[in-house]
Amino acid sequence: MFAFVDHNGEAERVGMKMKNPTKLLIFGSPKAGTPLMLAAPSIAIDFPGMCIVRRKSGSRTTVPIT
Repeated sequence: MFAFVDHNGEAERVGMKMKNPTKLLIFGSPKAGTPLMLAAPSIAIDFPGMCIVRRKSGSRTTVPIT
């Protein structure tokens, strides 16, 4: 994992509150991605991968991945 963003925590830092807990995970593999980007630099726009982990009503959690 390259980075973790706590959207709820960031919202609270500026005095706002999000309705549902939301986190952003940014992930990838330099070992796998670097050779691809060396061969075709414009592919870097698709890296790294990201997913949002969001709890909806009740205990339902969604994890869409880009």
